[in-house]
Amino acid sequence: MSEPLPVEEGVAIRGLGAFEVHARSRRIGLDGWRLKKSASLFKYLAVKQPAWVPRDELLDTFWGELAPDRAEHAFRTTVHVLRKVLEPNLPRYATSYYLEQRDGRYRLCPESIRWFDVQVFEGAVRRFREAQRKGDTADALEAAREAVDLYAGDLYPEDPYEDWIMAYRELLRQEYLDVVAGFARLTLQDADATTHHEAVQILRRALRAGEERESLNLLLMQHLVASGRVQEALSHFHRYEKAVRENLGTRPGKAITQLAGSLRAQAAGPKEAGSRVAADQGKAGSAGLAQGYPASSFAYLVDSATFRQMAAWERRKVEREGRVSTVVVIRLPHAPPPDRDGAATGRRPEAAGKDGSTTPPGSLATWQQSVVERLRHADVATAPNRLTLALLLPWTGPDGVQRVLERLRPAIELAKPSTSPEIALYVLQAGTSPEKHHLSLTLR
Repeated sequence: MSEPLPVEEGVAIRGLGAFEVHARSRRIGLDGWRLKKSASLFKYLAVKQPAWVPRDELLDTFWGELAPDRAEHAFRTTVHVLRKVLEPNLPRYATSYYLEQRDGRYRLCPESIRWFDVQVFEGAVRRFREAQRKGDTADALEAAREAVDLYAGDLYPEDPYEDWIMAYRELLRQEYLDVVAGFARLTLQDADATTHHEAVQILRRALRAGEERESLNLLLMQHLVASGRVQEALSHFHRYEKAVRENLGTRPGKAITQLAGSLRAQAAGPKEAGSRVAADQGKAGSAGLAQGYPASSFAYLVDSATFRQMAAWERRKVEREGRVSTVVVIRLPHAPPPDRDGAATGRRPEAAGKDGSTTPPGSLATWQQSVVERLRHADVATAPNRLTLALLLPWTGPDGVQRVLERLRPAIELAKPSTSPEIALYVLQAGTSPEKHHLSLTLR
């Protein structure tokens, strides 16, 4: 971490990788919150601050299943407990230094929060993006290193099934993976072996959180080759190829497969061949990535028949577990523009299968590739054609879908559609037939 957690005044919060709070140098452990809901309320207000949160929003989020009078009683009890946890000696009606209340709204006092790793992480991500936009490589690398150092793991990992945090947790995770990919691209042409070693370490750690991103696997191989570790690169490809085949029933994308093929062909050649292959592949692969066109990534991509089968399985799980999931179908109003190589798809299309699928892995449009790379671990996608992408989003209701679509917006915009895409939702919910909804997504 870039800053020690304890503080003399105010509160310091760690939410990435583990939940930890220090109030005036007094550590509040997981067993120190007295009520689980008091810890949850604090976590919620922490990620919302400095915004004021209406009482009704808190009641709906944490006690929505209770009758109004019982929910109100539980809320008041939780607020009282939270005040005492943060300030054990605070008189009953005294003003809290940490928790503010005004006109039925609540928030953590901004002046009392001296350090919150999530805020510092997001600040580093913003600086990284701004430095990239300005072409300031040194500042971009500095900000990337800070962000990577801060991201110790998922947000509030002790609450894996809390609906209110899932979308934000995934957003932070994707921001972390974006920064790692950006760092790896910026350092790919560096001649310093130490830099390549650093990139390899960062990429390997990131792949534990985002193994589905094929672009990260490709970048790891490129950095290994650039540092002369050709056999390690090939070994990594073999592990990745096996994982993709066994877990997803598909194959790696074109760019990473071509690199592996080149390495095999050069394996018996002179030692310098590895560096030459890395340079050639690095220029070809990272150039497109740096311009916002990700390398092929099919970690979530399945054919239409498999997608329908997985959706049916998910519906049975929804019925059994009493939760909600959603199928999202995104349709563009016209064909997307040619990819960067000038071809309509960049690859030869294949004949339609019996299930009607016409877009095999390897024929994705750029916008579809980008969407797939931004999905979460458990999400699944299928591309019947270049105009359509269907997504299966487990544990996600209509409100969560709206947040997911906001994250996918930049990817959809790569298609440059003349009008907003048509987006249909099929909500899978226990005890009901799938409900169809329509959403609008305004593109910039």
